[in-house]
Amino acid sequence: MQNRPMIDIILPNLNKARFIKDCISSLKEQTFSDWRCVVIDGFSDDGSWEIIQESALQDKRFELHQLPKSGLYNSWNFGLSKVSSPYFCILTSDDVWEKDWLETAIQSLDEHESAICAAARTRILYEDSQPGGILSNNLIGERFFMTDSTSPQLRCGVTDSVAQYFLGSIYASVHSVVLRSSILETGGRFAEDLGNAADQDWFMKIGLHGDVVYHPGIEAMWRVYKGQATELKEQEQKGKAIREIHSRNRQLIAAKLGGFGKEFIAIAEEYDKRLLEYHFDRPNFTNLFLQPLTEFPKLLRIFSESPKALITDFLCKLSGKSYFLEGSLAVARLAHESMERSSNYLQSQDPDICSAS
Repeated sequence: MQNRPMIDIILPNLNKARFIKDCISSLKEQTFSDWRCVVIDGFSDDGSWEIIQESALQDKRFELHQLPKSGLYNSWNFGLSKVSSPYFCILTSDDVWEKDWLETAIQSLDEHESAICAAARTRILYEDSQPGGILSNNLIGERFFMTDSTSPQLRCGVTDSVAQYFLGSIYASVHSVVLRSSILETGGRFAEDLGNAADQDWFMKIGLHGDVVYHPGIEAMWRVYKGQATELKEQEQKGKAIREIHSRNRQLIAAKLGGFGKEFIAIAEEYDKRLLEYHFDRPNFTNLFLQPLTEFPKLLRIFSESPKALITDFLCKLSGKSYFLEGSLAVARLAHESMERSSNYLQSQDPDICSAS
């Protein structure tokens, strides 16, 4: 194998004895072997720390740390502070990779100087290690970017951030991306005041630093089980976090959109108002029982008039339910039009605008 830049892998762990062996095995089985693994353990007491120590004795590429429990993102940020290699990624201790993921990711970043990030598809992996479906986050992004099912795709970073603003995270899990360490010079850390929504804020900012190479033919396996740290919070908490994430990123995205920036801000503010009004500020019982009955006739009319690009899973993502409200469609239409106009604006400019400076 040719010499390639070394990559630092941040592996946070807290009591994942059931899954840590599979996780470490997927790392050791990578076809790319020039890596260092920085383990951040929160003083686990279920035997997982001992499993990690045994692996480290057999493989000097592991560097072990233990930190008092101080929050998920605090430990991740500690790991990021240890990065010293050209590339880095985070491998959560209950997840696994396909064996050629690191090699594929690093090669694609070597080939595309404008890219700051390589991203894989994410497939659900159940507690019993049986595979499930592809996460809807990825599928929504693929439909917006019109991604071929197997070929790598270079996505304009600014457009990627715009899509993340309106669609939410389209890469699903932090372990599905590999990044250039240069992003850490100007940011790249996780906000520690957003709860479990900090991932969404982090993903939204990536495209502001460079383009993204997306690999639909490579899969990162995301473990799903009861009690995991990334389980969804209550609707009200989620709405509050989205308010804050959008507030922090709206001006940053607009600054990358040049002459379209002011228009983007106006559309984004209107979108946020509608999104929060229709989906996060209504009582759950109203959404669940009353709205489908009262708004179904309106739904049929509006849906028939909407562009075909307003796909079903996009609307489900926005509403968070298996049906659509009139407001859902209005919000979806606004988001779709804004993304299309942003993308068209960028394409009409100098191509360099798609590479963050």
